[in-house]
Amino acid sequence: MNVTTAKNSKLIAPIKDWTTLREAAADGYRDAVECRSLIDIYQSGQDVFLALNSSPAAPAFNCLCLALSYRLQLLVVRAYGDVRREDDRNLHAVIMFLQADSRLDNVASNSNRSLVEGAIRRFGFARKDSRLPRLKKMRDKKVAHIAVYEYGPDSPTYQELFEFAEVTIEIWKDLASGLNAIPTNLGASMEGSEAAAKAFWKHWAKP
Repeated sequence: MNVTTAKNSKLIAPIKDWTTLREAAADGYRDAVECRSLIDIYQSGQDVFLALNSSPAAPAFNCLCLALSYRLQLLVVRAYGDVRREDDRNLHAVIMFLQADSRLDNVASNSNRSLVEGAIRRFGFARKDSRLPRLKKMRDKKVAHIAVYEYGPDSPTYQELFEFAEVTIEIWKDLASGLNAIPTNLGASMEGSEAAAKAFWKHWAKP
């Protein structure tokens, strides 16, 4: 499934070699780790949310939750953005490189190639997912720019944001794994995210 269509005819291919590709995939894995952490921080704090929201700390707590959601929107939506600059290194740029000139033949092993091919397929599906344009609209209006945004039935929910972020995390994980690009200092960060989030909220829980 080629994700570059006629209406995106002005897109360019900024990644030119495998070294740059693996660097971009490593950066994407870092984004995936951060997305995982942001989701775990929010979901692990549900038990103390009510108490915090009715305490003197409520303004600071609400600011924290808003910042968390905005950061997650930014990381997720930018992965799928059109590639128009020579220094673009998002998920879309990585996929474009892999789709060109039978480059998948150069992936090290069959198991790695399967991971990469699966990630490419899921990226194509994600680009067509109805949640993405709604998340992008909110990101554009509320995060990237200051513009009028009217909340309504079509506005994305936290649940939709988290679910779409999970899709993006898995794509980045499989790409980084298939391309042998997982940063050595981040290999265990994904698995330890939930425990770290629970440790954070433990300080706020009532004894």
